[in-house]
Amino acid sequence: MRLDYQNAAQFKALLQALEAVNSEVVLSCKVDGVRAREMDSSHIVMFDLTFFREALDEYYLDADEEIILDIPTILKGALNRTEKNDLIRIETEQNEISKTAKITLMGRLRRTTKIILLDKTSNYQDVPEPKISFTAMAKIVVDDFLDVLKDADKYSDQITIRADKEEIVFEAKGDLGEYSVPVDRGSKSLLCLEVKENMIRATYSLNYLIDIVSAIKRLADVVTLEFANCKPLKMSVELNQINLSYYLAPRITEEDLEPIKAPDPAKAIIEMAEAKAKESREINEVEHPASKFEREQIMEMKEQKKNKDELIQDTATEDCPSVFSSPTITQEPTEKVNPFEKWTNSEIL
Repeated sequence: MRLDYQNAAQFKALLQALEAVNSEVVLSCKVDGVRAREMDSSHIVMFDLTFFREALDEYYLDADEEIILDIPTILKGALNRTEKNDLIRIETEQNEISKTAKITLMGRLRRTTKIILLDKTSNYQDVPEPKISFTAMAKIVVDDFLDVLKDADKYSDQITIRADKEEIVFEAKGDLGEYSVPVDRGSKSLLCLEVKENMIRATYSLNYLIDIVSAIKRLADVVTLEFANCKPLKMSVELNQINLSYYLAPRITEEDLEPIKAPDPAKAIIEMAEAKAKESREINEVEHPASKFEREQIMEMKEQKKNKDELIQDTATEDCPSVFSSPTITQEPTEKVNPFEKWTNSEIL
């Protein structure tokens, strides 16, 4: 295998970024490019690096191959002094004893270093690609993000990131007090903000964050943050045909386990409708003067009918002691009077 990359200084910065997670890296060389995915020993953070074939000036590969590099050895030796315009060439050679890599820097001088490649340990396991559904994405200026993290580190060893559709907020709490930095959509530090839920919150370790973002700062001016409630934080940068991502596991706090209270638009609409209905009922309960007069007329006619019925009954009792045995007494008048015939308004009835 042989690969040429025109920017040796950037290749060095990439190795430094990987060293923030692990001191060793396995480069998986395939026909479509070079990829590395490693997790730290505590399984808290991992990186995912992809060199697409188009990013390489030259790339020759007889068969799929894996190269295991000791990063500190290469940084202190072959890449101790690099310049932006230096070309780096990596060639692998296999003999009966070991597998070696020849690293050549081509600039004002041509410098060549040969190192012995590491062997895979028996407990080495391939790291699968994470499958995470994120509900928030923010693109933020790296320098400003790093300043926020370093300031928060004075108050706590962890930082909480909250986001809604209008802003992203960084918070830290400790014995010395509380620290909060809200960054809204109009800020020059926040280039993009997309949130799929009303409110999102997660907490992460500041020690890992500061190391990772410090490494990213050597590579890019903007970092993309992706996260969700109590899920890992993904930090990624896109270079020229090179993708680098970090995944940081969350810290689950008691506050994170509490239900996140955020304004519910549907609930607000229902409450508004209920308030209007209540107001309407209160208005209807206020008696109109015309309605009061009509009710008095009805009551007066009822009273007149009652008096008339009592008079008829008294007369019948005098003529016949047994009211219920006399068919003439119980006979209804031929012409019935409907006292409510005057008011046909359904609202009054």
